Amino acid sequence: MISKKRFIFPILFITGLLCLSFLLFSQWLPEFYWFESFQAQHLWIQIFSYKAKTFLVFFALAYFILRSQVAIARHLSKKAKADPFPYLLSKPLELIAELFKAYQHMLDEYHIIKWSKRIIYVFTEMILIIISLMLASISKQWWLDIQLLQKAPLFNKLDPIFSLDLSFYVFQLPILEKIRAWVLLCVFLALLASVWVYFTNNILLKLFSSKRSLTPKFHLACIGSILIVLFSLGLYFSQFQLLLSSRGSVLGAGFTDVYATLISFRIQIILLLLLASTLLYFGLKKKPLFLYALLVLCVANPLLIGGVYAGFLQRYIVSPNELEKEIPFIKHNIELTRFGYGLNNVVEKPFEITTKQNLKELYNTKNTMRNIRLWNEDTLKQTFKQLQEIRLYYEFKHVDVGVYNINGSKQQVMLSARELDITQLSSKAKTWVNEHLIYTHGFGLCLSPVNQVSPEGLPYFFIKDLPPTKTDDLAITQPEIYFGEATDNYVITNTKQAEFNYPKGDQNEEIHYHGKGGIQLSSLFKRFIFSWHLSDSKLLFSSYITRNSKLMFERNIETIARKITPFLTLDSDPYLVITKEGKLVWLIDAYTKSNRLPYSESFNKHVNYIRNSVIISIDAYDGHINYYVKDTQDPIIQALEKIFPGFFKPLDKLSTDLFEHLRYPRDLFHVQSKMFRTYHMKNPQLFYNREDLWEIPKETYGESKQEMTPYYIVSQYPDETEDSFSLVLPFTPAKKNNMLAFFRAHFDPKTKLNLTIYTFPKKRTIFGPLQI
Repeated sequence: MISKKRFIFPILFITGLLCLSFLLFSQWLPEFYWFESFQAQHLWIQIFSYKAKTFLVFFALAYFILRSQVAIARHLSKKAKADPFPYLLSKPLELIAELFKAYQHMLDEYHIIKWSKRIIYVFTEMILIIISLMLASISKQWWLDIQLLQKAPLFNKLDPIFSLDLSFYVFQLPILEKIRAWVLLCVFLALLASVWVYFTNNILLKLFSSKRSLTPKFHLACIGSILIVLFSLGLYFSQFQLLLSSRGSVLGAGFTDVYATLISFRIQIILLLLLASTLLYFGLKKKPLFLYALLVLCVANPLLIGGVYAGFLQRYIVSPNELEKEIPFIKHNIELTRFGYGLNNVVEKPFEITTKQNLKELYNTKNTMRNIRLWNEDTLKQTFKQLQEIRLYYEFKHVDVGVYNINGSKQQVMLSARELDITQLSSKAKTWVNEHLIYTHGFGLCLSPVNQVSPEGLPYFFIKDLPPTKTDDLAITQPEIYFGEATDNYVITNTKQAEFNYPKGDQNEEIHYHGKGGIQLSSLFKRFIFSWHLSDSKLLFSSYITRNSKLMFERNIETIARKITPFLTLDSDPYLVITKEGKLVWLIDAYTKSNRLPYSESFNKHVNYIRNSVIISIDAYDGHINYYVKDTQDPIIQALEKIFPGFFKPLDKLSTDLFEHLRYPRDLFHVQSKMFRTYHMKNPQLFYNREDLWEIPKETYGESKQEMTPYYIVSQYPDETEDSFSLVLPFTPAKKNNMLAFFRAHFDPKTKLNLTIYTFPKKRTIFGPLQI
């Protein structure tokens, strides 16, 4: 019977391993096939390998730390004479000691000691493995930080306090601090595990033997010393965190931080290292008087120097002379904030105001006059819905602004994709076949010039209706939209059931999908995997599905981009482009960002450095996705190019017709405008006094007032010879409505000087939006 029972645990273990493997593969395989459908399987393999390597390395490290200390504790426990109860306990606890002896005698009498030790041994080993797995799972999330640590380039710009390259703060310091905290946790758990071993061997407090140099007491003292060294390392890293301090008049280390807090940190580091050394000495000696003295100093230092002295310095030295003391640090804040948000390239130009315009000047700017916007995006969206949705199941989600060459000149237009919203189907029509096999895609778009109105007061359409009409300069040859902003359900294309394309009178036009997008369900195994993954058994048993059918899920363009590159931040305004071949392609601007740039003021808790480094293109028909590097000077994207070689393409590989539609992204300009309200002031004294604060004006919208948002215009500026497609936003003085400047941004691939602030004459009053 006993021999048969030996097979129970291996069988249970193998069964559990198989179940776990199935659950893991049911997640990994669908992800791999999904990435493969977007030709991004190499990226998935790279990310998976980085995560696996990180997990295995940290698991091995955690298990080594824990297991080695437990092994040492077991070895020392065998050499030490076990007391039934610690002899250091005071006399009132002698009764408990006697009870413990009786308990030990009972265990010996019934031969339980032998089995209890085995059980404890196995239990300890299992706990060590489980803890190591948990610690490795935490560290697995750091795979990108670790790769950035290894492959990060330099910013070629030094911080003003420690003279370290900014790359140390953005790439190295965050992950070094995480690893330190992780090792600290491992060592602390190793201490608890060692204490557990000593406790189970009844020698927990027999720590004062001086006969041997290697005793349980010395072992625990060694672990304690390592913990103290790790604490001191944390303080070493904390001194660099002062450059993100918010205690002074601006973000970054101020006078008190540099001349008090920093000194306190450095003294504390020395004291902690002395404490660690003394604790090792105490592990061999009996009189720890010097140890107690160091403990007192470690407690007193942050209270006296970091607290009392720093408070005295701030109150009696800095506050009465704040401008004088803080000016150097304000300079650092201004310089690095402007660098962090790309404001150091803003060109300031005066803008002369004249009310005398002749016909010749007006004629020379006729294209600017022709592109004056008459429509607001939200208003136009509602009009599109009423005029062009045609069926309840169509939806115009967003209205985009674009520029096309029409009749030989730049014409600003507004367009919106006609996407499919299956939630609008009638309740009886919401069958599985309709939702997943028939109603699979949107169709076409509406496109209107910004400056024209019909005699009825409605938009004038360049493209409208189903199938879409066309102009001489714009034609859509592939109007089907399988990947868009409103495509959230999964569909199966190229089945035995024809797909609905668009309504045509009393009949519906039908098609079969012939694109390259989607996952081909070429085997029963794939159908089973995705049936499990999507929790839909009909996908497995439906007779409509063939070996040539293709599954499309997670089709939302923002979901696609976020899932493929979670390390990039997407602009909130993807826009649709009509190519010269008549295809529909989505363009999404993407950002690299950090919140670790020294002295740079935070826009929010996640951002104090941002660059528009990437442009993403996604084909609306087959979902083909490409990433192009837009800002080659950004160190973060340079590091990502090294981590994922060949994934990011140079911008000159972008097709010409898509390149013509690149623009300055609105979200970036919004952030820069918010920061520029204050950081247009370069003079530290002017900045400190906040003498020239600007505000983004409010505008009347309906019956309410709201802050203006940046808007696109086509215009020609006095110092330029051609029209440009730019983002603009006016500024007003703080708490006033008159306009004093306007901010302009445009995409120029040849130069980085694409931010301009046009200032109006200060002697004249220029009406702002609320005054007109």
